[in-house]
Parts: sequence; structure tokens; C-alpha cells
Amino acid sequence: MSTFNEASESRKQRLAELRRINQLQREQQNHEGNDNENETNSSVLKFRNYDPVTQAPKMGFVEPPTIGEETVEKVAANIEEETQKVLEEQQAIPEEELDLTSLRPKKATWDLERDLKERMTALETATQNAKAYYIRQTIEERKKQASQEQAV
Repeated sequence: MSTFNEASESRKQRLAELRRINQLQREQQNHEGNDNENETNSSVLKFRNYDPVTQAPKMGFVEPPTIGEETVEKVAANIEEETQKVLEEQQAIPEEELDLTSLRPKKATWDLERDLKERMTALETATQNAKAYYIRQTIEERKKQASQEQAV
């Protein structure tokens, strides 16, 4: 914060110095202006908005201020011309008709299958484990039945 305060104070001092210098210059001009007041008022004419040659108000510039320079308008016009050329070239090329049947998915439920694929992998492992459990159970039951038949 102190650097900001120091910068602010130095700027204030510089502005005060400039004000003082400007005031001294104005005072000197006023002293000199009193001596030559009659001469300066009659001899200096400034034509800012009036053209003394045509004796009419000035209308705009003698030459455009951007003569010979590349402006935004010129760049935009060039871009527009280039895009028009590209569009004309593309329109000249005949387009092949698009076969809508090739865009249609082969299965109506392809998006559902895609979304459920992760869940199905987990369920597949569970079903395989359940099948293996039931197969083991049936094998054990058959062994028990076979051992009971042999015992009798």
C-alpha cells in the first residue's frame, strides 16, 4: 500500500508543478497581451469551420483520412468476396443424394444397449456365479442320490 501512496503523492506534486507553470505562462501572456492587444485582435483570424476561398462552411475533409490505408471495411469486403467465391465453387459441384437408410441405426434399441452395457457386465458376472452355484448344487444332489442308491 505504501508504494501506491508514494506514487499518488508524487503524481499530485507533478500536477501541482504543472499548474504552477501554466499559471505563470498565462500571467506572462496577459502582460504581453495588454501591450499588443489591438494588434493581435485584428491580425489573427482562424478559419476552423469556414473556408474563405469558397466563402462557405467547410464540409468534411479535403482527402479521406484513410487514403491508401487498409481499413476494417476493406478487409470485410475482401472476406465477403472470398466467401462468395467459395460458395459459388461449392454450388457448382453437384451434390450426391444422401441415402437416409444408411443413417438409420440397424437396431432400434442401439442407444439403450449402449447405455446399459456397464450395468449388464456386472449382472453377467452375477448370473454366471448363480448358474455355477446351481450346477454345483445339482451335482451334489445327484451324488447324494447315487450314494443313497448304492447304500440300499
